[in-house]
Parts: sequence; structure tokens; C-alpha cells
Amino acid sequence: MNFRDELNEICRTPEEVSAEKSSKEYKEGAECATYVHGYIKDEIRKRVKNGEYKIVDGKKHVKFYTDKDTFPFGLYGHPVIRDFRVNKSFFNKLGDYRVKVYYNIFNIDYYHGFMDTFTKLIEEDHIHVEIIGFYDKPNSIHNVEFVPTDGVVFDSAVSKYNFSILGKCEITF
Repeated sequence: MNFRDELNEICRTPEEVSAEKSSKEYKEGAECATYVHGYIKDEIRKRVKNGEYKIVDGKKHVKFYTDKDTFPFGLYGHPVIRDFRVNKSFFNKLGDYRVKVYYNIFNIDYYHGFMDTFTKLIEEDHIHVEIIGFYDKPNSIHNVEFVPTDGVVFDSAVSKYNFSILGKCEITF
């Protein structure tokens, strides 16, 4: 076999390579979703065992936020911070300072693998989990929750270190 025959034998199209890579990333996202789901179930078990629940309409209700490191970095990546100005009147030529903070989906195949699997698993266990962007406002009891891809707007400068992705978890049984 000469070299050209060998190249023709191992040759793959760009579409085949992309599909293989996509499939691998989807599977990695699905595996991570299984891990996160297990962590949330363990956390619920721990809280129920320690009596950390409320009775609502005669049923036990557990509600909590996950830790900051629960959801993988590969899901959204770092927050994007964009500043801009808003003109409120004719006399306000410079405009009022605003900052928009949002998250981009880091890897779409990984994201779909994670979300498809995670959604299926939490529905099977009747757990309600909302993935939220969370701004831990320094020196304040007023924190901000938002949809990560939609973002949130602030009137003043913010630090990306005060933002995280959390899960807002609830179950009634």
C-alpha cells in the first residue's frame, strides 16, 4: 500500500470530524449532569435527615441554593460585563452609566448534553431546579437573581468576582 492509498483510507470529511467532536462534548455534558443531579439529591437527603424542611399544606418542603461550584464552568464560562450609557433627557447628553452582566453559553454541544440529561433526571425525581445567575452584592442583604443568558442591568460598576451560577432547588413530598 502506498502513501496515497493510506491517506484515502484514513480520510474523514470535516462534517464527520465535527459530528464526532459534537457527540463527545454532548456525552461529557450528560455525564456532568448526572453528577450534579446526584449532588442535589444528596443535599436534599442531608437536609431532610437533619430536619431542615418546612411543612406546607401538610407536606414537607425543602428549598435551598446549591454551592457556587456545583454547576460546571463549561456550562456558561465567565460573566460578560458591558458598560453603556442611557440618555434620559435632552439635557443629559452624556447619559446615565449602566452595566449589563450576562453569560454566554460556553459550548453549545456540552450545554445541550447537560441540559437534556439534567432536565430528564430532575423531572423523574420531581425536583424543581432553576439554574440562575447570582450577584452577591457586597455589604448587602439584597442579592440579585437573574436568567444567566438574559443578564441583568446595574446602575454602577460591578466586579465579575461577585457573580456565580447557582441552582435554586425545591422539592415537596
